[in-house]
Amino acid sequence: MVDICLSIAGKLAEYTVAPVLRQFGYLVHFGSNVGSLNSRVERLDARRKDLERRVEAATDNLQIISTEVENWLRDSKRTIQEKKACFEDASIAKATCCSNGWFPNLKVRHSLSRKAKKMTPDVDKLLEQGHFTSISSGARRPKIEYPAMPYYEDSTIASSPSGASNPTNPPAPMDLSERLEYRLPYTKDLLKSLQDDNINMIGISGIIREIDTVTTKEFIKRMKQRYLFKEVVMAVASQQNPDLKRIQGEIADMLHLKLENGSLVERAQRLHAAMSAILDSKRLLLILADVWKVPDLEAIGISPGDDNKRCKIILISQLPNVFSELTTRTNFELLLQSTPRDRPVEFESRISIIRDVMDALTDDESNPIVLCGMGGIGKTTLVMEIGAKASEVDLFDNVAIAEFTQEPDLVKIQGKIAKALGLELRADDDRAAKLRERISGGTKRVLLILDNVWTQLDLWEVGIPIFRYPKSCKLLVSSRNQDIFQEMKTRKNFPIGGLSIEDAWSLFKKVAGGSVECDPELRPIAEQVLDECGGLPVAITTVGRALQGKSITNWRDAHRQLRKACPEDVPGVIEHVYGKIEFSYECLPSEQAKSCFLLCCLFPESGSFPIEFLFRLGFGLGLFKGIDSIAEGRDNIKTLVDTLKSRFLLLDGDEEDGVEVVKMHDVVRDVAMYIASAESTQKKNDGLEKRIVLRQRMELNGWPMNEESTCTSLATSTGGLTELLLLINERELELPATIFNGMEDLKVLLILGSTLPSFPLLKNLQTLMLGDCHLNLDVIGELRTLMILDLRGSDVQILPDTFKNLSNLRMLDLTKCEELKTIAAGVISSLSQLEELYMWDSFQDWVVEKLASTETTDWISQLEERGQPEEEVDMWKILNRLEVEKRRSEPEELEDLGRLYKDVVASSNRKDEHTKWANSMDWTVGILSELLSLSRLTTLEVILPPVDILLRTSCKLFHKLERFKISIGWDLWEEHEGLEDYENYLRVADLDASSIAGTGISFLLKKTNALELKLKNLSDPLNVLDCANLEFLKLEDCDALEYFINTTSLTEHTPRSIFPVLNYMCINGASKLKEIFPGNLPQGSLQKLKELVLWNLPALTYVWKVESKSGCLGNLAAIYVETLCIYGCQSLEAIFGLVGSGHHEEEAPLEINFLSLTQLILNGLPSFTWISNRNYKGVARLPEVNNLYPNSVTVEHSLFFDPKVYFPVLRHLYIIGVGKLKEIWNKQPSPNSFCELTFLSVENCDELLHLVPTHMQSRLQKLETIWAENCSSLEEIFEVRRLTVNEGDASTISSSKKIPSSISQPDQGMQLNNIMDFKQSRQGFQNIKSLQVTRCRSLRYLFSPSIARGLVKLERLYIRDCEKIEEIIAAAEGEEKEDESILPRLKDLSILDLPNLGSFSQGRYTFEWSLKDIDIRKCNKMNNFCSGSLSIPRKVRITVLDSGENLKQELINCRKES
Repeated sequence: MVDICLSIAGKLAEYTVAPVLRQFGYLVHFGSNVGSLNSRVERLDARRKDLERRVEAATDNLQIISTEVENWLRDSKRTIQEKKACFEDASIAKATCCSNGWFPNLKVRHSLSRKAKKMTPDVDKLLEQGHFTSISSGARRPKIEYPAMPYYEDSTIASSPSGASNPTNPPAPMDLSERLEYRLPYTKDLLKSLQDDNINMIGISGIIREIDTVTTKEFIKRMKQRYLFKEVVMAVASQQNPDLKRIQGEIADMLHLKLENGSLVERAQRLHAAMSAILDSKRLLLILADVWKVPDLEAIGISPGDDNKRCKIILISQLPNVFSELTTRTNFELLLQSTPRDRPVEFESRISIIRDVMDALTDDESNPIVLCGMGGIGKTTLVMEIGAKASEVDLFDNVAIAEFTQEPDLVKIQGKIAKALGLELRADDDRAAKLRERISGGTKRVLLILDNVWTQLDLWEVGIPIFRYPKSCKLLVSSRNQDIFQEMKTRKNFPIGGLSIEDAWSLFKKVAGGSVECDPELRPIAEQVLDECGGLPVAITTVGRALQGKSITNWRDAHRQLRKACPEDVPGVIEHVYGKIEFSYECLPSEQAKSCFLLCCLFPESGSFPIEFLFRLGFGLGLFKGIDSIAEGRDNIKTLVDTLKSRFLLLDGDEEDGVEVVKMHDVVRDVAMYIASAESTQKKNDGLEKRIVLRQRMELNGWPMNEESTCTSLATSTGGLTELLLLINERELELPATIFNGMEDLKVLLILGSTLPSFPLLKNLQTLMLGDCHLNLDVIGELRTLMILDLRGSDVQILPDTFKNLSNLRMLDLTKCEELKTIAAGVISSLSQLEELYMWDSFQDWVVEKLASTETTDWISQLEERGQPEEEVDMWKILNRLEVEKRRSEPEELEDLGRLYKDVVASSNRKDEHTKWANSMDWTVGILSELLSLSRLTTLEVILPPVDILLRTSCKLFHKLERFKISIGWDLWEEHEGLEDYENYLRVADLDASSIAGTGISFLLKKTNALELKLKNLSDPLNVLDCANLEFLKLEDCDALEYFINTTSLTEHTPRSIFPVLNYMCINGASKLKEIFPGNLPQGSLQKLKELVLWNLPALTYVWKVESKSGCLGNLAAIYVETLCIYGCQSLEAIFGLVGSGHHEEEAPLEINFLSLTQLILNGLPSFTWISNRNYKGVARLPEVNNLYPNSVTVEHSLFFDPKVYFPVLRHLYIIGVGKLKEIWNKQPSPNSFCELTFLSVENCDELLHLVPTHMQSRLQKLETIWAENCSSLEEIFEVRRLTVNEGDASTISSSKKIPSSISQPDQGMQLNNIMDFKQSRQGFQNIKSLQVTRCRSLRYLFSPSIARGLVKLERLYIRDCEKIEEIIAAAEGEEKEDESILPRLKDLSILDLPNLGSFSQGRYTFEWSLKDIDIRKCNKMNNFCSGSLSIPRKVRITVLDSGENLKQELINCRKES
C-alpha cells in the first residue's frame, strides 16, 4: 500500500512539481539562458558572414553555389532575425523593470528565458552544420549569345541645373517642381548617420560643395533605392523668421495632403496627425533646407522629441553655429561641411561637370556617359575623381578602371576589369563571354571606366554587353573623339573645355608658387604667360612648374617662346603639352585632314575664321582630291572640318551674319604652327611628298612688317617653294610691286586692306582674294590659271575686256563692290566654266545700257503722244542722253547713271510704267542676256530687274541653282534681320504673279528657304508657292489677297501639310485680306511657326477663325507661335474668332492655350476688344469687388476677359493704342497665365483705368519692367481696390486712420490700403527693376505705401508730364516713422514736368538710396524732397532745374559717405 502511495506520489510530483520547478527555473536562469543564446548567435552570425564572403567571391567567378550552402545561409539568417525580433532592447528593458521601476517584470523574464532555452539547440545544430570545405560545384557554362544591333540616333548634350541657394539672398517661395531641383547634400557621412537608429535628427552646417550635392528628386530616388525611407519630404526655410504656414504647405504638398485654411496651430495638429498615420507603416525623412535659425518644429507639426526610429529629420544651414542648442541632445548628430577634404578637382568649371555626370550615373536613360575633349584638357583627372566619388557614396558595388592606348591591348584591359570585379580569367577561358556573363548576370551595380579611348570600340568583343543589356552596368568613357559610341541612342556627351580665367589662375599659383601673385613686377608677365596656356590644365601645370622660382628674365623669355610657338627652352612643354596634341594630329585619318589642320594656323590667334575662307585657300592649294566641282570641294572641306572638330582640334566659332565659322584653341594653334614650322619639318624624315611649312611675320623682299600688318606664307618641304601668301593690314597700306619678286610659283594669294598700284603676272595662281583693296584689274585678266577670284568689298568700278581671258574661272565674288558701274561686253559670257557668282550689294545696272536703245527712243515718243507730264518725259530724255554720252566717255567723268536711274524709279509711283518700258527692250543681247547664258551656275547672288524674260521657259539660269540669294524687282527693300541664317533667299516684286507657275522662278521656289513677295495681283499663294521648304515668308502690298490660305481651293493636289517648316511669317499692307488662318488645316501644317507679324491689314477682323462647336482646337498649330505682333489693323476685333454655337456659355467652352507665346504686341488696333470673341453671359464678379465698387467696370471690358485662353509662358506684353480698353486683366484670370511676365508696356490707351490690379499680385511676381505712356484716364499704376484679405495679412480695422489730406479727392482704394497693415506683404512686385510713367495726366500718386514697401529691387524710376501727381508715395496721416528703407536699391531717379508735385512723400519713411543720378526738373511746388529721412551717396549726380528753391540744397545736405 505504501509502495502504491509512494508510486502515486512520485507520479504526481513528476506531473506537478517538475513542471512547476521547470517554469520556475526559467525565471531563475533568465540571465544564463539569454546570455548563452546571445553568445551562440554571435558565433553563428560571424560564421554566416564569413561564408557569405566566400559565396560572393565564388559568385564573382561564375561558380555554382551548392544547394546545401544556400539552405544553411537561409536558415541561419532566419534564425538570427528571429532572435533579434524576440530579444530586442525594448523587450530586455521590460524584463528588468516593472511599471513601478523597482522589481523585475517576471512575466516578460519567463517568456524570454523560455524562448532562449528552446532556440539554443537550433543554433547549436546550425553551428555544427556550418563547416563547409567546398561551397561550389564548378563554373557555369557560358551562354552562347550574339551581339545586339546598335540603335543609331543622335546623342544629347548635357546641361547643368541650377545650384543651391545662397543664404545672403533668400529666394522667393518655390513651387514643387523647383524644390525637386533644389540641391541637397549627399555624402558618405550623411548616409552613415541616416542608417544609425540611434540618431533621429541630423544637422548639416557649413558651405556644401556642389560636387557633394544631388537634386531633391535624385535624393528621394536614392533613399528609396536603398530602402532607407519610403517617404521623403523637403521644405526651404530661407529666412530669419520663416513663414511657418508656407513650410507646412510645402511638406503637405510633397505628402499629397491637403491642409485646409485655419490657424497655424490647427494646421500643425492636422499635419502631425497625418505624419503619425504615415509612420505606422512607412519610414519618413523630413528635410528643412536653408535654415537660418532652428525653427519651432512643433509649431509646424513636427515632434522632434519622438523616439521613433521610423522618422528622421535633417536640418541644413550654410551658416555656422546654427545648431549649437541641439548638440546636447543624445539623438542629434552635427555634420560640419566647412573644411571639405582635398580632392584633385577643386575648380567651379570642373565641379559642375562632376555634379552633372554623377546625376547622369543614376539616370537609367544615360549609358554610356562620354567625357570628350582635346588632349591635356583634364579628362583622366575628371573620370578618376568621378569614380572615387561614386565609390564613396556607394553608388556602385564594383568600380573597374581600364586605360586605353592608340592600339589597345584587349587582354590586358579584360584582365583589369576582371580583377576589379573579383573574376578570375584563365588562359583557356573565353574571356569576353565570361566577362559578359559576370556583368550581365550578377546582382551587383557595376561602373566601368574606360579612360582615353581613341577609336570606335567593339564593346561586345571586350566583354561589355551594354548593347544587349543596357542596364547591366554603367559605362563612363573619356575620349578625344566626341563621335565615339554615337551609334548608341542613350549616349550622353559631356564636352570638356578649358579652365575659366579664375580657375586657371588658381591652378597656376599652386604650381608656379605664390610669388606670381605677390610680386607686382612679376604678376603682369605671369598673367601673359598664363594667357598663352589657353586654360589647358596640362599646359598650366607644365609651364608653371618649369618657371617656379625662375627670374623675371626667364619668365619674359618663356613668354616670347610660347607666343612664337617655339618653346624649346621651357622644360616639358614640347614633350608633355605639344606632344599630347601632336599625337592627336598624327592620328588623323588622312593627309588631307592633316593639311587642313595646318592650314588653320594661318588665321589670327583667338579669332574665328569662316570655313569658306578655308575652302577657298585649300582649293587653290589643291588640298581636295578627286573633286570635279566647287560644290564637291565645299562638301569635302566641311567633312574635314567636322573630323577636326570631333577630335577637338577645331572649335565652333562665334557665328556672325549667318557665316559658319570655326576657331583654334590658342595652344592647339601653337602646336599647329610648331608642326608646320621649318624646324619641325626638318626633323621629319617620313618620305611624304608634301608637307606644309609655315613662315610667320616674314619680310617681303625688303619690305618690313609693322605691328599693324600680318604676313604669313606656306610652302612645301620638297623644294621650299612658296605656294601661299597671306597679307592682312589693319589699316590701308600701299604695297610696292617688288614684294612679289621670286614668288612665281605662288598658287594662293590673300591680301586684305591694301592699295596695289600694279599687280604681278603670277602664272600659277589658282586663288586670288583681294578684300577691301584698291587695285588695277587689267593685269588680273591675264592670270589665265585663276579658278577663284574674290574681290569682296574692293574699289572696283569696271570689269575690263581682259577678264575674257579667265576661261578657267570657277568662282567670282564681287560682293559689296558698290562702285562697280560697268561690265565690258562679252566678259560674263566668256566665263563659261563659272559655277558660282556673287554680286550682292554690287552691280545692278542691268537695264541702264538699254536707256540708249532704239526701243527707249520709241518709248519717249509714246510718252509724248500719250500726253504724259512734261517733267517725266524730260527725265527719260536726260537718262537717254547720259547713257549715249557714257559710251563716248570714261565712266568716272559722268555722274553715276545707274544710281540716278534707281532714284528715278524709287521716287516714281509709276513702277508699272518702268516695267512696261523694260519689257519692250530686246533682252536677247546685252549683259543681262550674258548672265542668263551661264549654264553651269550652281550658286548665284544677284539683284535683277523685273523683266518678263526671267519668266520665259527658255531662261535656264535658275534651273541648276542649288544655293542662291536673288532679288527681282525695282525696289531695294531693307533686308530683314536674320535672313543670313537661310541658305536660299528669294525676293520677287513687280512681276505678274499669275505668270510665275512653270517658269524658272518656280524652280527656285522649290528650293527657297526665305521668300519675300511684293505682287499686287497675288490672290492665292498656294497656287504660286511651293511651301515644302519655306521657313521665312514675307508678303508686302499684295492687294489682291483676300485669304492667305483659302480652304475652298484645297484639292487632292494640295500638299499633305501646308508650310510644314515655316517659322517666320509677316504680312504687310494687304488691303483686302479678310482671313489668315482657317480653323482646320491638313495635319502638320504650320507646326513650326514661331513668329507671326501682321501690319496694316484694314479688312482683317480675326487672325484665326475656329469652329468651336466641335469642342476642340483640331489642328490649330499656329497657337505654338512664340512671338505675335499685330500693328495698324483697323478692323481687327479679336485674335480668335469663334464660329458656331460653341462660344455660348451653355456649351462646353473651347480652351485655347498659347503654349509657347513669349511676346505679344498689340499696336494701333482701334476696333480690338478681346483676345477671343467668346460671349460669356452673366459672368460672376468677385464678391469683395461687388461690395466695394458696385459700379466698377465689368469683366467684358477687359482685354483678357476670356478665362479659357491661356498664356502660361508670356514674358513680354506690349499694348499700344488698343480700342476703348478700360481693363487689361480679367478679375478671374485663366489658371497659370501671366506667371512668367517680365515686361509690360502700355501706351495710348485713353480709357484705361488701372494698369496692375492687386488681384494680379500672385501672377506677376516675375514682372521686372513697366512702361506706361500717354494713358490720360489712368488712375493707378498699382491698383489696391480689388484686394482679397487673407488671414495674417491685415490687422484690426481702426477708425482712427483717415484718408491722407494730401490727396485732393477721397480714394477708396487708398482708404482700404490705409486701414490695413501690409508691411509683411512683399511678394507681389518684388522683382520690378524699372518703372517709367509718361503723360498719364489722371494719376495723383504713383505708389501706395504697401506697394512701395514691396518694390525692394526697383533700380530705375522715371516719371514725366503727369500734371495731377501730388506725391510719388502717398502716405496716411498719423502713421508712425519707419526705420526700414523704402526702395532700397534705387539707382536712377528722374522726376520731370510734375507741376503739382509737393514732395516725393509726406510719409515719415526712411529712404537710404545708393543713387547714381537724380534729375528733378519743372516741379515748381516741390520745395522739400520728403518728410522722412533721406540718405544718398556723396558721389551722386544731382540735377535740379525750375523746381523749389530749397530742394537742391536739401539734396546736397542729405549726401553721405557710402
